[in-house]
Amino acid sequence: MTYEIPFNMYYANRSGSWDNKGVSFLDISAPGKAYGVAYLISREQFDHIYKEENGGIIPKNTSTWYNKIITLGNLDGIDVMTFTNSKVLEKNLPSKCYLNVLAEGLRENYPHLDENEIWSYLLPEGVCVL
Repeated sequence: MTYEIPFNMYYANRSGSWDNKGVSFLDISAPGKAYGVAYLISREQFDHIYKEENGGIIPKNTSTWYNKIITLGNLDGIDVMTFTNSKVLEKNLPSKCYLNVLAEGLRENYPHLDENEIWSYLLPEGVCVL
């Protein structure tokens, strides 16, 4: 189900899977808004995804990847959780391919958003075309 995340999304780091460009993180230093999708999974499944997104290990606090698990709220008695970095990292533009995957997910899960709204949300401020 769709789930509004109370923090802004930004792009950082360099992912070899995405042309050495940035990937999504949440800025948990201030309130904001990001579009999310909540899935009902077990804690074991969550921990597996967390490790996979960190190269197969549980990261240390000093990691520049997803080193912080956060609880966003509660749905029907179940914690809504995600992960990001504990700091706001140096920003790095995402690849066109990565943006297209995110846009596809937004179209699928947020059909009320038009193309203008999708690209305004996905593109960093001041960036028109990547």
